[in-house]
Order: sequence, then structure tokens, then C-alpha cells
Amino acid sequence: MLKNKMLEYKKSEYKSINKKVCSNCVGERYLKQFVIDNGKCDKCDYCGSDEICISVEDLISEIISGIEYEYDRAVDTMSWDHGEYVGAKTWDTYNLIYDKLGCELPLEDDLIKDIYETIDDDTWCERDPYQLRESIDKALLWDDFCEMVKTKTRYVFFRMPKKDEYREEANFNVLDYIGKKVTELNLITSIPENTTFFRGRMHSSSMVLDEAKNLCSPPSHCAKSNRMSAEGISIFYGANDVKTAIAEIYNSQYKYATVAPFVNLRNLILVDLTKVEDIEFPSLFDKEKRKYRQALDFFIKLNENLTQPIENMVSIEYIPAQIIAEYFRYIYCYNGISIDGIAYRSSKNSGGICYSLFFNYEQCLEVDRDKRCKEEQELKIDKSGINTYAVSVDVSFSQSYNRLFI
Repeated sequence: MLKNKMLEYKKSEYKSINKKVCSNCVGERYLKQFVIDNGKCDKCDYCGSDEICISVEDLISEIISGIEYEYDRAVDTMSWDHGEYVGAKTWDTYNLIYDKLGCELPLEDDLIKDIYETIDDDTWCERDPYQLRESIDKALLWDDFCEMVKTKTRYVFFRMPKKDEYREEANFNVLDYIGKKVTELNLITSIPENTTFFRGRMHSSSMVLDEAKNLCSPPSHCAKSNRMSAEGISIFYGANDVKTAIAEIYNSQYKYATVAPFVNLRNLILVDLTKVEDIEFPSLFDKEKRKYRQALDFFIKLNENLTQPIENMVSIEYIPAQIIAEYFRYIYCYNGISIDGIAYRSSKNSGGICYSLFFNYEQCLEVDRDKRCKEEQELKIDKSGINTYAVSVDVSFSQSYNRLFI
């Protein structure tokens, strides 16, 4: 492998450098592992220790391989006019290594200096410089889609003809892109049976709420517009703890909140947007996962967009998220399995997790065998865990009229 790399290296007209470097002087973990996997015991020219080392030329060859995954030499891909490259941003070798890629190349100072001085002082550009990067292209497609469903068409967008001559795909295709990348990035969570979800309701002091029918998903005729559901569509909004449940429903018109635990009666499969911020952004030098860099960059922005706080529940800003939810509910499948809901970070309580489960009013109640029921029960209330809290505006709490201050 290294022999082939050296052949590539010699073709490149880079300057020769007769030095060895050990893994301790290489901070980037994939390049460090490359040194360990391909080196042998020798004296490091940078720290002086006897460690596993490889030649700096071999290391440079691996670094260039990573750089060329996202960047190219301008001379090979860009137009030249009046003494300069035109139509896209460029970097010289110094700015590419020190500025653009500085955070991705945590190397010993003398080593990074040698690498810069060894590589020819080329002019670099992004690969395919006259096309948008995947993350930017899909972000613009998402923006176009949001604008369309908020201000132009909301119900038949999938039949709208494509009118943008500059764009190759219709903007609603971003939904299929999102679904595909949810699978590739494994943004899926399996929730075991008997997991607890907390759901609350604000009310006046005179109300006693101790039945599932008063605390579960609302009947369709009472269902209001919410983050992941349009008016008239009943789904279950819950949280991972009491504090988050109350923070999400807080209404200054009421002083009390009753919160009930519900448990799921079977294993659930959820799209888990909380995973987005937990995924380590792939290294440019990670040959297995770097193909996900652009998709993850897009999902970081999408996740922020979908979970941003919106005070007005009837705001049209919720419409794109509502459509995404219906896409996951009715169209998307994970390995042939339908999705039961979406998990996402709370916008009201830092660290809290919210759940939009695709279960309506009837699916939260025990099935009455004497009546014809179209739906099986999916969630069951735990009446022993129902508590009422006095709530004030600055959030901390006590139980059963213990205080929860939000």
C-alpha cells in the first residue's frame, strides 16, 4: 500500500523530505492510527523519542489523499481569465493548510511547517468548484421547500411542476433526501416496551385530572396546531422527565400542571434527531465515514431549524416540521418498518428530550371490547405516578403541590 502511495507521491513533483515522524507528534486520530498501522520502531525527528514512526513523505501522501477528497488544484478544474482563476473561491497552499484545514490537522508545529514547505505552492479550490456543495445545495432546497409550503401551496406540492430552470430537482425531493440520510446516519432509536413518557396539562386549581382521557393525546376535534402536527391531527406529545413536560406546556394563564407517566405497550421505532448533535463530525482522513460529512453538516442545520422555539402555536413556521412528521409517519420506512414517532431536543428545557409519538386519543385508552374500536392501545397511563404541581415563572419544583418553577 505504501509503495503505491509513494509512486503517487513521486508523480506529484513534491519536494523530498528525509524525516521520520512518530504517532505522538500526530494529533489527528486517523492519521495517528495510520502511523501506528504502517510504521516501525525508529527515532522521531520531531520529538527525538524511539517510537513507531513512518516517513514524513508517507504521512504527506495520506494527508493529500484526504485533502483531495474535498479539494482540487485550480489548474485542473477552473477557468482562467485576465491573470486569475474565476468563478469560485481559491486558496494557496499556506491558507489551505493553516487556515481552511487548521482545525483538521492538529500536528506538531515543526511537522506542519515541514508539510507546508514540502507540498508545492499550488492554488486550490473545492472539488467541482462550479457546483454547490451537497450540504449547501440541500439547505437551499430545504429553504425553497419551506417557502413554498408556507406561502404558495401546502397540500398538492408533490404534483407541482418544476419551474426552476437552474435546479435539477424539485424542492420537495428534499424529503426523500432527508429520509435517505436518516437511514445512512442511523438517526433511529429503538424504545423498549414499558419506557416512561411524561405528558402534562396546565389547568386551574379547581380541576382534578386523574384519568387517561384527560391527560393523553386530545380527541381530533380538540387537537390544535403544534410542532409536529396540524390542527385536527391528534398525536402524543411527551417528554423524558417532569420538568421538560411542564416547560413545554407552560402557560402563564394557569398556575397548576398535572403530569402523568405513560408507558408504551410494545417496542417503538423512532427517528431520533437528538443523535445529530451526538455524532462526531467525520474526519477528512476517515476513509470510511468522510462520505457523511456533507449530509451531517446539512442535518445539523436542519435539526436547529426543526427544534427552534416558536411561541405562536398557529405560526406558519411549524408547517415544514409538520410535513416532515407526516413524511416519517406515512412514507418513510426503516428496514421495512414503519416509524412510531420522532425524538428531539426540548427548546424550553436544556437537556430535555421531547417525543412526538404518532398515537391518537383512542390509542392511549384501554380498548372497550363492547364497542367497535379501530385502533389498538399503544400507550398506557400509570395512575400511581400522576402528580399535580404548582407552577411559577422561574422553574424549580416540589411534588403534589410541591413547586415546579419554570
